[in-house]
Amino acid sequence: MEKILILGISGLVGKALLRELENEYDVYGTYHRRKLEKLSDKIYKLDLNDPSCIKHILNNVKPKIIISCLRGDFEKQLDTHKVVAEYSKKNDSKMYFCSTANVFDKDPSKAYYEGNPTNSESDYGKYKVSCEEELKRILADDVVIFRLPMILGTDSPRFNSWMDRLNKGLELEVYSNLYLTSITDVMLAKQIHYIIKNDLRGIFHLATDDIMNQIDFMSKLTSKLGYKNVKLRRIKAGEGKYYLAVVSNRADLPEELKLSNEDVISYLASE
Repeated sequence: MEKILILGISGLVGKALLRELENEYDVYGTYHRRKLEKLSDKIYKLDLNDPSCIKHILNNVKPKIIISCLRGDFEKQLDTHKVVAEYSKKNDSKMYFCSTANVFDKDPSKAYYEGNPTNSESDYGKYKVSCEEELKRILADDVVIFRLPMILGTDSPRFNSWMDRLNKGLELEVYSNLYLTSITDVMLAKQIHYIIKNDLRGIFHLATDDIMNQIDFMSKLTSKLGYKNVKLRRIKAGEGKYYLAVVSNRADLPEELKLSNEDVISYLASE
């Protein structure tokens, strides 16, 4: 089996990828605080403050596939990704990088497709843009970039926070003018698996096919969860319609790997 190294395997996306890939690949991972006992001797603590740490891990594992869903200090992450990219180039490994919809957050007046130029004003978005540019500079077409929207799972921090407030009868804060795409951790892992298996290349916007207003999303979700008379405190994100949405015009993924916001809501409510 080919060796896969998942950077940030103890996070929401990393754990979903482990579940999806472990029967077909020899999976290794890195963590910062939470070690996954399931991986035993195949998981390494990654110290972003020590540049030699990632080199040691790469040389020990010798992965043919590297997926990055790292979190942490932006500058140190960028330095780490440069090292990983140089390793990937030298050793003919495939690299996959999880980016974000925030690479477009300077102009939130519309949704964005894969071919649109990046344009960000947030620190987070600017960091992801820098990573994308550095990886493409080093690896050219040999890096695959996933731009991701709001990621939800039944054990995701965002969903757990909503459930905690609902169970306590507290209000939920929603943006009345915010329009979103989303995705579940499980479907994201399936899509990434398909992209790896079929050696697809380029930039992918992995998100729902439709865009939904946040109030509609939260109203439908809380209703499907069985909550009545939920308190929604409406606020605004800037002026006019505010989009934090990536959508795709690629035709690479099969129909069974596509989903809508209604699908996301049904998944969260069914678990």
